[in-house]
Amino acid sequence: MLYDALTKIINGMTGGPTMTPKQVCVVGTGYVGSVTGAVLAELGHRVICVDSNPEKVRQFTNGPPFPLLEPGLDELIVRHRGRTLTFTADLATAIAASEVIFVCVSTPTKLAGLARGSFDMTYVDLVAREIAKHARGHVVVVEKSTVPLRTAERITEILESNMNGSGATFHVVSNPEFLAEGTAVRDALEPDRVLIGTKPGDDFARRVMDELYAYYPREVTLHTNVWSSELAKLANNAFLSTKITQINAIASLCDASSADVTEVGRAVGMDKRIGNKFLGAGIGWGGSCFGKDVRALIYLLRNHHLEAEAHFYEAAHDLNYALRERFVMKMHQSLYSLRGKTVAVLGFAFKPDTDDVRDSPAIDIIRMLAEEGASVRVVDPAAGHKVKEFFPDGNAPAERIVVVKDALSALTGADALCLCTEWKEFRHLDMREVAKRMNKPGWVFDGRNIYDPQAVVAANLCHYGVGRGVRRP
Repeated sequence: MLYDALTKIINGMTGGPTMTPKQVCVVGTGYVGSVTGAVLAELGHRVICVDSNPEKVRQFTNGPPFPLLEPGLDELIVRHRGRTLTFTADLATAIAASEVIFVCVSTPTKLAGLARGSFDMTYVDLVAREIAKHARGHVVVVEKSTVPLRTAERITEILESNMNGSGATFHVVSNPEFLAEGTAVRDALEPDRVLIGTKPGDDFARRVMDELYAYYPREVTLHTNVWSSELAKLANNAFLSTKITQINAIASLCDASSADVTEVGRAVGMDKRIGNKFLGAGIGWGGSCFGKDVRALIYLLRNHHLEAEAHFYEAAHDLNYALRERFVMKMHQSLYSLRGKTVAVLGFAFKPDTDDVRDSPAIDIIRMLAEEGASVRVVDPAAGHKVKEFFPDGNAPAERIVVVKDALSALTGADALCLCTEWKEFRHLDMREVAKRMNKPGWVFDGRNIYDPQAVVAANLCHYGVGRGVRRP
């Protein structure tokens, strides 16, 4: 196994409840659902993963390759598939057979209307209605998707009003995920916390969830009321995203002075109250969670007439997206013009070790470069095939965007290297070889501050790092 986490968990048990195998249904096979299902099977439960897309079900049933990239996930699926882990599109049958049902469906941002910025609960509501119709006996319904406050009440109301005489008894629980793409399997097997939110007095739901996670040490399990649990996920991502935005705000000041944000970040991170994680300045966060969750929190605060608090998170949100435009502007200023220039963009996924491109900064950066007249060559070891989804042939400015297989090929004859995603293969580029291939003067625009400016300049290249200023040979 890629990670030996399960052995550590079992050996480190601290006298929690005895593990009783559960029959589990996981609805939705995105990053959260697929990892949740595979890890629950690894923990000894019988799991049915359901998706409405028959092609995804086929891929999970017959792969690899599987529909998404996540280190360690393939191994878990292959190990348990066909035994304690199955995939199906038959939601009704899976619900009827299960005692614990995880709701892992998408909750996208509403883009229009009075509730703009809040979560779209269409899929959660649909699943709740199906559970009400087909569930049998005592059933624990687990909110795993990121949802707004009071969702447990919403789900309970839907369940109770759509039962059609099934006689089922429902217990709604909040159990948010705290997984990072690229390390999600490790995070799920070695969690820093297992948050379980139940309604006051619901001892049945609490006991079932404790049995479900019995292999985890008791000290990582945190029981709260269901409303605290629902808010904790939003609060968690709000803290992380604003910490990143704060170091990027300091980086902007560093660019306007002679300070180096990497040195400032090291000094600040040595304060134990702050810590050094998430203090890497760059072109900002992306992915499916931070932007969506911060927007939802802003909506929630405004809905409770907390304008000052909403303005705080709104400022952090807006600065994050402004960083992408500033980065392209710095390239424009350094090259005097982007028109007619060739730029090699390294990275399309929003972070390394995933093929997820949702809200990736690279998308906006590539679009702006092409709109300014640059020819763009994109390289990504996992997500390169997704470029054409965002820049389809025949649509401007797609005619100036091509996908290239490797970095050195993309850099041959290029005027600039634009680093957007810190993949391992990009970290270890030979800058002297890069300089030989690029037009002179060659520029390295380091959007993640992974390159040593001195090494870049020593290779006779110009360097710009976010919050590190411009350095020339």
